Amino acid sequence: MMRMLEVSFKDLKVGDVLERLSNRPANVQKSAPVQEALNAMLANASSSQVYIIDQEGNLAGFLTTGTIIRLIGRRARDKESIALPFDRLLKEVGEMEVDVVMEKAMPVRRETSLKVALDTMYEQHLDGVPVVDDDHKLIGELTIVELFTSAKDVR
Repeated sequence: MMRMLEVSFKDLKVGDVLERLSNRPANVQKSAPVQEALNAMLANASSSQVYIIDQEGNLAGFLTTGTIIRLIGRRARDKESIALPFDRLLKEVGEMEVDVVMEKAMPVRRETSLKVALDTMYEQHLDGVPVVDDDHKLIGELTIVELFTSAKDVR
């Protein structure tokens, strides 16, 4: 475990904590159905989101568990009955393509300060942000847990 006792949290950059990052964040292709995104999310219990990647491997967007719940709620209202079975609604939402329902990602880079990353999470109501390289390729995910751990280790 890295201890950074001689530096202030406001001076830390994402690159300073890269070894703590989830270097295999859940991700699927833009053409994938929502069910595939949900399966990827469930396979990666450390995050409540899945990142959407285009054909070139660039970060295109993301889906959260909240996004999926809102889609199910909208589907239930559209059918004028919340009494429809949840599994049926989930199946219908699961057949949608992620590129139609994904949200715009606000990625950070190695040189981004942890404070800016935290502000992004706060403003977007997220528990993690994608980390991309200079070519906009997904290289990891910085989660709130990693920020808590980093803050604990500094003065």
